[in-house]
Amino acid sequence: MQGHSGASQEGGMEVQAVAWNHYAPQVLLSGSRDRTVVLKDGRDPSRSGLKWSTKGKVENLAWDPHSEHSFVVSLKEGTVKGFDIRASDLSPSFTLHAHDGEVSSISYNIHAPNLLATGSGDGSVKLWDLSNNQPSWIATHNPNAGIVFSVSFSADFPFLLAVGVSVGAHMVTTTY
Repeated sequence: MQGHSGASQEGGMEVQAVAWNHYAPQVLLSGSRDRTVVLKDGRDPSRSGLKWSTKGKVENLAWDPHSEHSFVVSLKEGTVKGFDIRASDLSPSFTLHAHDGEVSSISYNIHAPNLLATGSGDGSVKLWDLSNNQPSWIATHNPNAGIVFSVSFSADFPFLLAVGVSVGAHMVTTTY
């Protein structure tokens, strides 16, 4: 996607993550190793769109399923940053120091507003309450199966979380 610039130390502009906005299906976010997130509108792809600096290499990103204006970005440095596209200064709404390793995956719970799961290279999965842009830790799960590459809440069962790890997959039942 045009809009990202610069080369990463790994040798490219690697776009790590993309996500469509559920409320505005023509709006796409992309996050890159060049430490930026770009929002583009498919109705006019020639326009430059909005661009945020994350100050860290993007691992993943996700739109908040309960707010058309908000998204989160997970970073290699172990943080998650929340953004509101309506903010004039393009600065984060919050910065969450989530893990000791990279935050490789994030998943919003579509049934429980403000509930976010994070998975990390440190081998843990954490649940967070993002209410009022003041993140608070809820719980930690350590599957003891190596690096956590992916987390995903079930769309059908509100408190079932799938976790993809170095040596397979696990299902975790959460309570909130």
